[in-house]
Amino acid sequence: MAERPMAEGPPWKDHVTQVPPEDTLDQPCTDQVLNDIALDVAEWETVAALLGLSRPERMDIVSKHSHSPTMQKIAMFENWKAKLGNAATYRKLTDVLWKLRDCAVIEKIVQLLLQEQQSA
Repeated sequence: MAERPMAEGPPWKDHVTQVPPEDTLDQPCTDQVLNDIALDVAEWETVAALLGLSRPERMDIVSKHSHSPTMQKIAMFENWKAKLGNAATYRKLTDVLWKLRDCAVIEKIVQLLLQEQQSA
């Protein structure tokens, strides 16, 4: 059986202005980046489900942070990172956002990653 050629870059690469290096996408997400994009995530419960948070976990977030949709989004990311640890990578996050075709948030993640690289 012939091997299929591997696609170069992430599936969303043609929908953003720049693409970070592949190894950057495999790094664990930082709290700073997740906090910076929290406001921009529209359908956080859908994102949470696609990231693997169960319905009870999502309902717990809603009940604990019923006063603040922003805090719900931040709590979603905190729970996701706690659940996956270092496996909570930019690649997994952008893959989920790509399923929702949320190119604006992917673009923001890319820009934040590139800024981090420049300041390192």
